[in-house]
Amino acid sequence: MLGLQLGQRAAQRLGLVGAHPLDEVHQGGLPVPEPIAACYLRAGPFYRAGILVQRLEGVTSLADLVSADGAAAPWEEAGELVARCHRGGLDHVDLNAHNILFETDGRGWVIDLDRCRRRLPQTGWRMRNLARLERSLRKLGGSARPDVQAGIERLQAAYHARWDKGY
Repeated sequence: MLGLQLGQRAAQRLGLVGAHPLDEVHQGGLPVPEPIAACYLRAGPFYRAGILVQRLEGVTSLADLVSADGAAAPWEEAGELVARCHRGGLDHVDLNAHNILFETDGRGWVIDLDRCRRRLPQTGWRMRNLARLERSLRKLGGSARPDVQAGIERLQAAYHARWDKGY
């Protein structure tokens, strides 16, 4: 539990005692790096905080995979991964193609969860997450690259299919 590395009062103020979204989603089996330690530094009315997480070896971002070969990128796997996280209530407000990683065996991860929240899985925030991801994919050349546009459609179809299954 993250609160042990900080001091209970500071950890509670930061929401790091058993209730931090990263700790919760990892314990819930979602594909996020394991939190290892946390720190909190106070300077007058201000503070700085950080969380150390498990290092993921041999991973490649969805952005890099799309840039290398858009047609062969793991579009369906990315859509299913995001749906799985959303089912678990993970609102990733900075979801983009650089924050979705894949190992060579196809296992996916979601990273950069410093501003994430646990929420009831409602349509509004889920669609905002997906729209942000789509914008980041389009920045990789989506309008000029038909493979990226087709890939986005594959990602969305896989997302909705996984979401509709209910797990």
